[in-house]
Amino acid sequence: MHDPGSCRSRRAEQIVVLSARSPERLAASVDTLARFLDRGPDVDLADLAYTLQIAREALPERYAVVVSTTAELLSTLRSGRGHRGTVRTSDGPLTGLTGDGLQGGLSKVAALWTSGAEVDWERLHAGAPRRVVPLPTRPGLDELVTAVVREKIARALSRKADELDGGLALADQGLDPMRAMRVVHQLNNALSLNLPTSVVFDFTTADRLSAHLLSEYGDVIVPTGDVPETASAPGPRVTERPAPAPAVAPAPLASTPPPETAPPSGPHPAPSLPHPTAPSPPSTGPDGLTALLLDRAAAVLGVPVDRIDPSAPLADHGRHSLLVLRLAGALREDFGYDIPATALLGIESIDDLCAHLRARSAGPAGERWNLSRGQLTMYRDQRRCPESAAYNLPLLFEVHGDLDEAALERAVRAQTEIHPVLSAVFGERAGVPYMAVDPARTPSFDRVHIAAVSRAAQLARLRELVDVPFDLATGPLVRTHLVALPGRRRLLLITAHHILLDGTSTAVLVRTLKAAYRGERHPNGASYGDFVAWEEELLAGPLAARHRDYWLRELEGPRTALALPYDRPYDPRRLPRVAVVTRKLSPALVTALTDTAREHRVSVATVFFATYVRFLRRLTGQDDLVLGLTTAARYDQRFKDVVGQFANCLPLRCTDTGGFRELLKSVQRKMVAAIEHGAYPLLEIARSLGADDEPLVLTNFLFQNFEGAELLTNGSPSGPGELDLRLFDDLPYAGEYALSMELYRDGEGYKAFLKYDTNLFDEATAQKLMDEWRSLAENIPTQRNEESAWRRT
Repeated sequence: MHDPGSCRSRRAEQIVVLSARSPERLAASVDTLARFLDRGPDVDLADLAYTLQIAREALPERYAVVVSTTAELLSTLRSGRGHRGTVRTSDGPLTGLTGDGLQGGLSKVAALWTSGAEVDWERLHAGAPRRVVPLPTRPGLDELVTAVVREKIARALSRKADELDGGLALADQGLDPMRAMRVVHQLNNALSLNLPTSVVFDFTTADRLSAHLLSEYGDVIVPTGDVPETASAPGPRVTERPAPAPAVAPAPLASTPPPETAPPSGPHPAPSLPHPTAPSPPSTGPDGLTALLLDRAAAVLGVPVDRIDPSAPLADHGRHSLLVLRLAGALREDFGYDIPATALLGIESIDDLCAHLRARSAGPAGERWNLSRGQLTMYRDQRRCPESAAYNLPLLFEVHGDLDEAALERAVRAQTEIHPVLSAVFGERAGVPYMAVDPARTPSFDRVHIAAVSRAAQLARLRELVDVPFDLATGPLVRTHLVALPGRRRLLLITAHHILLDGTSTAVLVRTLKAAYRGERHPNGASYGDFVAWEEELLAGPLAARHRDYWLRELEGPRTALALPYDRPYDPRRLPRVAVVTRKLSPALVTALTDTAREHRVSVATVFFATYVRFLRRLTGQDDLVLGLTTAARYDQRFKDVVGQFANCLPLRCTDTGGFRELLKSVQRKMVAAIEHGAYPLLEIARSLGADDEPLVLTNFLFQNFEGAELLTNGSPSGPGELDLRLFDDLPYAGEYALSMELYRDGEGYKAFLKYDTNLFDEATAQKLMDEWRSLAENIPTQRNEESAWRRT
């Protein structure tokens, strides 16, 4: 990368750059900028130059000028003076230009950029305050695009748009790859574009992203109805051309499934079983659904709610057909509950409608659903090793304040009505696995007394409770223990089989458990059975082939088995018996790693993942590594608050042959691309590669920053009279990998868990491995400073 830091001999001079995909488009951009300057805008030259440098992608046809004033810039643009060049993709970028090659000043930098050099524009402006300014667009478009970008990002971060810092790196504000994908999907819908997810990581703040969209796509943006109400409509488009498509289509996020086509040759869909006949109950409490429908009816009829009798015939109120249409729309909007309006025409009253919906959504006892691909893997593993507790997932809390034990038991047992999948047991019909769902099959609820005084002895006894194997055929697959400890302390231990829920689901479960304790029920429009159907339609549709092709490109070719330093031979047929080594990462170290992330414009999760890649390279001596990255894989917003097993392990193939800076950039690209294709299950990836016999992933990385994670880490306070659950101690989920690294936020620092299979590793080996990883993480900031110093020489 070209470092122009020593080239600012005349501080008033600025490099103004433009680029395009063709000479014609470049000429049009030059003319547009000149006409903009003709209008005499009040714009600072340095800010204009900065915006053009950092907010626009550098395209093959390039033009650069060095000027001191906007008047000089206008004159230069009109005369055509300046540096021009065409960068051919096959030539690759020019990099590493340092020392004597930079003595020509800014004109030299401009010439090198037009030849293909990568320029560190931020260093060019180091020490000088700069801001991104609006670029010439059609009237009203800049305000609209800025509002849309801020609103979509704020929504993904669960904030208000005015709370978003437009100049702060999005990664520093909590935008991880999964949220980034949702943002880009919503931007594409709102602005009629086809952006790749990587655009959010290339233009790292809201202001830069807005400027980029305006400069690159301003003439093709077509706003849809999905824009903020405060955004003004832009003027007419100047020209029409198709927006550039990403290299690979992203995973589907819309609620409408892709059109059916003949199944591609790669996936092996499970034989069909009856799908659930209705979503899970859209109930909001004893009278919650009634109240919601009354509100909707009152709005349609234009009368107060208290004037509508829920038991009276709807026809008495008039406008019956319109009312039915609006009520059907309300069910879709509020619950994702898709029921035809014609099916409601025979309903007499609001009360009848509520009874109809609850009866329809509850489903018959013993209803059978297919298994998702992730569940199918776990089902086969558990059937092969029925005594294993590898998939037993514990949630452990200390109960504070007054506790109504009867209310707690009712709340626990109510969870199968709210989340029907928690009632599932598993069987086979004609060799095809299925899950039988019956909300009357509730979690067990037992009271246990632990007399031990020491924390170690208490945790050992709790681990014994967790490690009792589940019987998938008989259930229940959720166990609850109310534990009494000495000193009148009480714990709540919930243990579930991972086949029923994932990490994100645990936060949803805790939230609905607290609500049920208060006597409330939260709506659930979709069920896990709906997700299974969605996944099957995806695998039978055209996007499956695109996802499969991506993974084949990434993983085909020679792959050397990961040479982990086992103390005993590895047996792929055996599920692990996991133990855990835990370390706390200090706030000072976390601050240093956060600074590293900010400097390189990546997320903290990316930095941690890169440290694990570097750790594995040192551990194995291999620089071509395949390791797992677990993602939430909830690609349809309908499933945001659904409990179930959605998580997918993505097999990332990482190469580590350079410095840490290069590794970070490489890893970030890998993570973003993998998540874009993360709807394709690991089971299907392995099948496509012909890797059914040997595990594709031996080691896995989990960065637990899912929505609601604060509910599991004392980050969510409870009010008076609520179920007050606090973190008691670590009782980690074991997992199914030989070696894995998991990180949780812990106050101002992080807590790291190295999970290892005791069939393969001695405890002393695992302790040593953890210490080596921690030492490497502590040295990353030092390596960063050394690399920065090297680049300045």
